[in-house]
Amino acid sequence: MMTKVSNGLWTNLCRKKEEPNKSFSSEYALDEEDKQQKTITDLHRRLCHRQDPENFITLNTINRYLQAHRWNIDEAEGMILRTLEWRTKHQPQQWQCKWCIETPGYHAW
Repeated sequence: MMTKVSNGLWTNLCRKKEEPNKSFSSEYALDEEDKQQKTITDLHRRLCHRQDPENFITLNTINRYLQAHRWNIDEAEGMILRTLEWRTKHQPQQWQCKWCIETPGYHAW
């Protein structure tokens, strides 16, 4: 059955959409978003046993690090671990800026 579409083109409504055979591999069945979510979950599992008193390791943090490292889970994990070491050593959450104390929002744009 042919139907005229609003812009004047004809389309075949009876034609079945051909879908690729997804039974060969479970990886093939996952679209890009599912793969990214799986990568986030895998990295979270790797990091969940780490001590994180300031709750730095969140799903959003993991997502940012993975995006920065083009979804390479090993590179992102290494960078997160180095960041945790740096944060433990330097304790930025304890820093106090004298200008921010005198004028709240001093560094805000």
